[in-house]
Amino acid sequence: MISIKMVFIAALLSSQQAIASSSSETELFKMTKSYHSKNILFYTAELDETCKFVKKDNQYTGYHWMLDGVKRKNESEDNFRDRVKAQTTVLEINDSSDLLKIKLNQLVNIEPALESNIVDVSSSNENGSCQVKTILPLSDGHKMRLENVFCKVATRLGIPTGSCEYFEIEGKDDDTGKDLKIRFTNK
Repeated sequence: MISIKMVFIAALLSSQQAIASSSSETELFKMTKSYHSKNILFYTAELDETCKFVKKDNQYTGYHWMLDGVKRKNESEDNFRDRVKAQTTVLEINDSSDLLKIKLNQLVNIEPALESNIVDVSSSNENGSCQVKTILPLSDGHKMRLENVFCKVATRLGIPTGSCEYFEIEGKDDDTGKDLKIRFTNK
C-alpha cells in the first residue's frame, strides 16, 4: 500500500512539473533608476509551448525584480504591486496571441524623441526557439528593441522626490542592431 501511494505521489509530482513547464516566463524589458540603482524591475510575459502569450493570474504581463542581486517574485505589499502594474497597460492582444500592445504609462510628453509610448511585443518561433521582441517606434521612423527604461530620480536637498528628472530609453535599432539611447524630460 505504501509503494502505491509513493508511485501515485511521484506521478502527481511529475505531472505538475509537466504542467509547469508548458509555459515559461520571459523578460520583456527592465526599468532602472538612479536611486537604489541595484533594485531593477523586470516586466515579464508568460508564453506557452507554442510561443503564444498566455494569461497568468488573469494578466498578460507580470514583473519580478532584482533586489541587491537577488531575484524577487511579486513578494510585495499590495500598494507596491498596484504602483508597478499602473506603469503599464496591456491595450490589446491579437487573435493569434503572438502580439501584445503595451502602453508605457510613465512616458508622457515624449515628442520629439518617440513616435508613441506604446510598444509592440511580438513572439515567434524561429528554428525551434521562441523569440520575443519589444519594439518601440521612434519619431525618426526607426524602431528600437527596447531593453531598458532608466529614470534619473529627482531630488530636493538630496532627498528623492518620487518623480523622474529625465528618462533614458535604451535598446538596439531593430534593423541594424546598433546601440541606441534616447534621453528626454518627462514634463
